[in-house]
Amino acid sequence: MRHPVLLTAFAVALASGSLAAQAPEQLSAYQVIQRAAARALQDDAALENYAYHERDIISSPGKDGQPPNVRSDETEAVSEVDGVEYDEVIARKGKPLSPEDAAKQARKAAAFIRKHSGPQAHAKALAEQAEEHKERQELLEAIPDAFDVAFAQEQAPAGCYCYAVTLTPRAGYHPRDKHLKLLQRVAATVWVSKGSFATSQVFIRILQTVSVGWVLARIEPNSFLTITNQYVDGHWFEKSLSGHIVARFLLVKQFNLLMDETCSDYRQFRVTTKVLTSKATVPH
Repeated sequence: MRHPVLLTAFAVALASGSLAAQAPEQLSAYQVIQRAAARALQDDAALENYAYHERDIISSPGKDGQPPNVRSDETEAVSEVDGVEYDEVIARKGKPLSPEDAAKQARKAAAFIRKHSGPQAHAKALAEQAEEHKERQELLEAIPDAFDVAFAQEQAPAGCYCYAVTLTPRAGYHPRDKHLKLLQRVAATVWVSKGSFATSQVFIRILQTVSVGWVLARIEPNSFLTITNQYVDGHWFEKSLSGHIVARFLLVKQFNLLMDETCSDYRQFRVTTKVLTSKATVPH
């Protein structure tokens, strides 16, 4: 899915990078982040024109050195139906769906199409999607002013000629909208290409509790996410997202979760593209 939750939107929208190794200008860390945010805005906009596969594995940490306990493992085909995003499950545990499960997904797809077929319902869905995109854009635009930035002595990801820049919440920053308050609750290290100012990797750490979904869930401090990227048609889109999230649901039940997400098979929408299918190829 295209990450409607602003926590991952912050990370994913930043995560775009380059292997170029041109001679860099003498820039301040603030100027580097300004250019990285501007580049990320371009890639975030381009992502709206692509379909892709996303595999999400959610696990609980193993006890006493045991492997993690997998709670769910699904692969989705992320695409659009008449401009509205639709995420169709195409595999579980890396294997194609059973005939019964595939038929169930086909019924869900048909129900989705019926739900959004009317002019009013379709317009509402498009408006909600546009609002999510606008919030992601505003989040990126606010980053240079929301953080104190500094160069860091961090090892660059393999193959990337990068700046390493740390972001820590700036004292006195006053977000103009509620969704921008997220920026006061996270810190990050960003690896930015010295050639194109695209970002090859982002590490995010939660400093203060982040509320999700009308405060039904809260992500606790010291949770973290790491995002890496891949090059697609001149753009840089997410390759993987991994992290350790401690979350509390309904303010009572606590979950200790490991996230492992991989994205593949990006393809730009074309007239010949079959946008909705229950027989998509399962990514390896």
